[in-house]
Amino acid sequence: MLWRSYRKKYGSLFFGRRIEQAAGNMMAFYARNNTSEQYRHLIDAFNYMPHEESKIQKDEVTLEDYMESLCAE
Repeated sequence: MLWRSYRKKYGSLFFGRRIEQAAGNMMAFYARNNTSEQYRHLIDAFNYMPHEESKIQKDEVTLEDYMESLCAE
């Protein structure tokens, strides 16, 4: 139980994933510092981590809901 809670809080200990996270954070830091002020809020470290899922929940639509929205118009 203790190990499960640790992994849920800090993520996997897989070395490749940790390298990808570190590289993504460094690239995002560099990009934020070298872009104009109006675009800095658009840069996220998850943009530079192709194998990592963003913590922001994406709006998922089921096939049935999509088909109903097409017929309702």
